[in-house]
Amino acid sequence: MGIHPYGFLPALCSDPCHGICRGDRITDRRPGTGRDRCGRGDCRPGTGRDCCGRGCTGGGNSTAGCTQHSAPHPLCLSDHGHRAHRFYPLGKKSGEKGKTMKITHIFHSGFMVELEKSVLLFDWYRGKLPQIPSGKRLYVFCSHAHEDHYSPMIWSLLKIVPEVTYILDAGIPDAARHPEAEVVTVEPRQAYAVGPLRIRTLTSTDMGVAFYIETEGKRIYHAGDLNVWYWFDEPLKDNISSEKRCRAEMQYLAGTLRGEKEPLKEQKAEEKSGETRCQKRSRTEEAGLPLLDLAFVPLDPRLREEAPRCMAAFAEILDASYIFPMHYWEREEETRQYLSDSRLLPVRDRIHFDPVMEI
Repeated sequence: MGIHPYGFLPALCSDPCHGICRGDRITDRRPGTGRDRCGRGDCRPGTGRDCCGRGCTGGGNSTAGCTQHSAPHPLCLSDHGHRAHRFYPLGKKSGEKGKTMKITHIFHSGFMVELEKSVLLFDWYRGKLPQIPSGKRLYVFCSHAHEDHYSPMIWSLLKIVPEVTYILDAGIPDAARHPEAEVVTVEPRQAYAVGPLRIRTLTSTDMGVAFYIETEGKRIYHAGDLNVWYWFDEPLKDNISSEKRCRAEMQYLAGTLRGEKEPLKEQKAEEKSGETRCQKRSRTEEAGLPLLDLAFVPLDPRLREEAPRCMAAFAEILDASYIFPMHYWEREEETRQYLSDSRLLPVRDRIHFDPVMEI
């Protein structure tokens, strides 16, 4: 089996345009989904993008008429085996598609998302912070007070960033010590308007909140510690309860995005129907499943073989164009192995470990 352009995924197809992507399985050939034959999001009907996201006269899912390549695209691989990304200043056109988000994984659950007008920083407690672009307001999110999600060093940003707003779980005690800071404290299952941001919080299955943000035309989700905490040494009833509560929060958000007054409830009949997760995904897509732009979802290797439960539930209920695993400390290589889990098959092509990525 060949090397997938993402480097860590098994090869998924034998499309001649994907000369370095050999295999016999195709994950997504549904017309109108905006996915190419490898299930990636570059090949959107009518956009004139080829299978590697470059300009192509064929457009759509066509592999014909590529203006830059008549042979396989070896440049799809970087030196590290990951898919190579061409970087442009945000807002500048790359072929026919502008880059509007730059995602940097700092460490563990810490991420920075640079948009055209603002910068979002999530759960930063360790690791070198990327340079904050001048002229953009910084929004610092902290989901809860656990030491692997919060550090008092976030307050040092007041001295180096001209415009910064803190959006903190109400359980974080240090906010009162910084009266000079612009701080918004949040509670679970509430909605907030903070400047151009529209924020909705979910209830964590551990402590604090998860964040859903709409801004600059993007839908972004950061789970915090909202996870299926399925511990091998805990009572089964506690594990089942954790999964049930996690799924309920995702259903609540899905229902909210659909404009429903009450959150969606899973039907027991469906749970007993014997549907595979792929079948469920197809069914929910046809029903207008909310599709986020970007999501940060726990994939904690301490949970052993149960680690994919949360991400699998997310794939079934919400889904996103780009999904970044988190909450794995230095154990990235171990965490990557979960991508072979059948429960993640519906979204495996959209899961990324890139330290820096522009989309």
